[in-house]
Amino acid sequence: MLPMVQENGGAPPNRPAPPPVIGGPVSPGGIPRDVGAAELPPGNPPARPARLSDLDEVLRLASVMYAAMGMETDDDWWRTAAEELRTRLGRDVAVYVVDSPDRRGELAASGAGLIARRLPGPANPGALVGYVQWVATDPQWRRNGFAGTVLTSLLSWFESRDVLTVELHATEDGEELYRSLGFDDDGPAALRRRR
Repeated sequence: MLPMVQENGGAPPNRPAPPPVIGGPVSPGGIPRDVGAAELPPGNPPARPARLSDLDEVLRLASVMYAAMGMETDDDWWRTAAEELRTRLGRDVAVYVVDSPDRRGELAASGAGLIARRLPGPANPGALVGYVQWVATDPQWRRNGFAGTVLTSLLSWFESRDVLTVELHATEDGEELYRSLGFDDDGPAALRRRR
């Protein structure tokens, strides 16, 4: 099964691959493994880049997150989300996961990050902005630090790609974790318009 990250480390086409993420171990194909593991307390399973074989579990956990927010996912969402992940992983999207400690083939937690290019500004001349989404933990594994492990790995991925600003939308349950990792709501108000 192919990994969900490109063998060149996820660098955009025509751009050299970045060095391995914060010195983490690298597989023979140059794919980072166990990113963020060094920051974990002893005994916590490390996060790893998701593989294509994890796709259904990643989407299951994203559905768990949406359900907790009062939103339903349907077959159209599953098809669209799966296709987006297959197309974009290793390019502008990364997904990190924590394997279930007691069920082979299942995930305890996962989270996705994407990189977008905006127009440059004084605080972000490179114009790259990261966005974190789909951070979810299986209900039976909540409050074990797995979401923090996933998020730490995603932040390392962003840093290795010179992304200076990372944004997310926090649920009440996740806000404390995000703030503990440096996210805040200081600065101009972030507004949104929906149709």
